[in-house]
Parts: sequence; structure tokens; C-alpha cells
Amino acid sequence: MGVEVRYSSDLPLGEDALRLVWFDVESLYRVIRARQEGDPDVWLARPEGYQADGHMLRDSETVRLVAWSESSSVLYATDGCNTCRHVLDKPLRDMSEQELKTLSERAQVPYLMLKRGTPF
Repeated sequence: MGVEVRYSSDLPLGEDALRLVWFDVESLYRVIRARQEGDPDVWLARPEGYQADGHMLRDSETVRLVAWSESSSVLYATDGCNTCRHVLDKPLRDMSEQELKTLSERAQVPYLMLKRGTPF
């Protein structure tokens, strides 16, 4: 599994929080492989979903990791507890600001997280 995780902010994560990022990556990856869909091109983590005030967060009230594939136009998201899959009408990189905002609301993925992940 050759995965490069990008981050939506520069908040430094402690070792325990980084382990949680990789736990979430592995969890999402299992869902993706079970559906036999292509590997995501982008993995984007929101550090604030993994750590607050120097303390690790086991789960988050909002999405903290997203992954998507430009070839299949599928977006995966997790808050550390629940995993969601959204089939997109078109690749994220081709979406307008308004389309990204609408997707953010529909998928409950922070808008700035989606925006930070595009374009490649």
C-alpha cells in the first residue's frame, strides 16, 4: 500500500496521533479494496481531528480523513468511527467553488479540507 498522506493544515501531530492517521488510512483502504475500486490518488488528513491541545483524539465529531480517486470519482471519508462513500458527478479538480461547497455540505466534509486537496 503505497500511500502518501497530505495534511489540510500545518498543525504538528504527536506520535500517537500519527498512528491514528495510519489506522484510519488502513481502515479506509480495507473498505476500498472490499469494493474492488481503484486506489485513491489523494489521501488528505485534518490534523485537528486527530489531536487537540496536545492530546490525541480517538474519534472526531467531523470528518478527519478523506481519500479520493480521480479515475473513479469516488470520495471516501471517516471521522475515526464511521466511514462514508460518495460517488461524485465529476472529479474534484473540475468542480467550481460552489460545487465544492455543496459537496462539503452533502458529504459533511469541511470545505477547506476539500479545497486544500485540489487541484493536484
